[in-house]
Amino acid sequence: MQINNNNKKLISFIRIVMVLLIVLVICTAAACITKRKESDRKYSDFKENARNIDVLFLGSSHVLNGINPAVIYSKTGITSYNMGKPGGMVPESYWTYRLARQYGKPKCVVIDLWSLDRDYKYLDIMTGSNDDDEIRNSVSLLHTNMDTWPLSKTKIDAANDLLSSSKVRAEFLFPFSLYHSRWSTVRKDDFILDNSKSESNYFVLGSEPREEIYIEHNPNEPDNKSATLSEETVSTQYLRRLIEECSSEGIEVIMTFLPMTYSHYQDFQASNYGKQLADEYGLEFISLLDHSTLSLIDFTSDMSDESHLNESGMYKVSEYIAGRLADRDYLKDHRGEAGYEFFESACHKWHTNQFNQLLAEEHLYRKLNLINILNANVALLIRADSPALKDSYIRTLITKIAGSDKIDASSGSGGPYFLLKETLPDTGETRIFEQSGESQDTGIPTCSGTGEYVGLKDFVGFYINGDYDNNYFDMEDNYYSDLQLLILEDDDSILDAKYFTGEW
Repeated sequence: MQINNNNKKLISFIRIVMVLLIVLVICTAAACITKRKESDRKYSDFKENARNIDVLFLGSSHVLNGINPAVIYSKTGITSYNMGKPGGMVPESYWTYRLARQYGKPKCVVIDLWSLDRDYKYLDIMTGSNDDDEIRNSVSLLHTNMDTWPLSKTKIDAANDLLSSSKVRAEFLFPFSLYHSRWSTVRKDDFILDNSKSESNYFVLGSEPREEIYIEHNPNEPDNKSATLSEETVSTQYLRRLIEECSSEGIEVIMTFLPMTYSHYQDFQASNYGKQLADEYGLEFISLLDHSTLSLIDFTSDMSDESHLNESGMYKVSEYIAGRLADRDYLKDHRGEAGYEFFESACHKWHTNQFNQLLAEEHLYRKLNLINILNANVALLIRADSPALKDSYIRTLITKIAGSDKIDASSGSGGPYFLLKETLPDTGETRIFEQSGESQDTGIPTCSGTGEYVGLKDFVGFYINGDYDNNYFDMEDNYYSDLQLLILEDDDSILDAKYFTGEW
């Protein structure tokens, strides 16, 4: 009888353990499903590769949408990661660095100075005069930077330092308390634990390119661009902490202020303070704020709104900063080096994604922008007397692709306008042929042979190797199209053909 009782007790114990395990598995799965995934999608690649990352970019959405580490790596072989987030204040950047530092030691930290004038650190109070929606948004955005990091002393310190309320801090230290009620907003992607297979939040080494083109741009600067901050703010204090902590570890700090179409008095205050701080600490400050000294950005095509770069502007700024970083001997070119395959893969993924986007894009402005970024092979025709020739955006974007303003002559003469741009696969040499107005041209070199162009007011033809049965342009079904745009393969076969009439 004693044995049976013992067996019953053992069976009861096993049942209890099994029930507890099942509950634990269910709670863990529920936590994984209901947890917002943006933070993990942004930072999972960083945590897995932190020891091979030499440069960290810190800041707000200006950084998130303004610097692409894939461009920097493809140009220089320097490894970097974008730690910027929407609304990121300087105190947040400081703690992002501290949290990231647990995984590896960068050789250089680049921090953007937008918001340096902000004189508060508690994101659940802000200035004290903000409404509830602003505070909720401020706290919500902090989750992007905090949720991915496991519980640690540094994370506890960060939550205590950035949040005044113990209840709000608990949301960051024990996030299931916040997300367990999120079932009503669960999406398909929430069931995907592998971030690389997610269909949303496409991050490129932490950066997030923007597709939009800010057509209604209105560049503006304050009348007084020489003022500086009159006294220390909470943000300047945290910036000093970051500089001094990095300096003590032999980590260089570079400060930036990225371009804005519409800048304010306090932006120049922050930028000018950054210049003073750079002199004080002997640091480099890369300021791209002053329109009068900025030739890098074209506000007609490189911005997604009045404050943020689009993917074209991001490419230009990233390429520029890559050149500035390449001057440093301690930052090595890791292209082709064993152990850095992840960065090669990330660049390939970014380029493939961009090219697939180019083929799928239906909006003419964005399509032309992508052609320029990718240096894609293209044949383009604007028919005679087309309103497309009067569209200043189309002319600006084509001028970037062609590297000349010949299309402006077509705007005056009425066209037609023809452009062929190809990059030779064996040498990487780019060849461009343009023609404006009526003409006939033979002997045009192409990747697959000799081209011939016939441009008349009422007919346009482009043929290769005397194959007059195959006109690259559609003079039948799309005879009246204002603009014909062909994306070409290296052998001059047509990968994509789009025809635009009336609306771009």
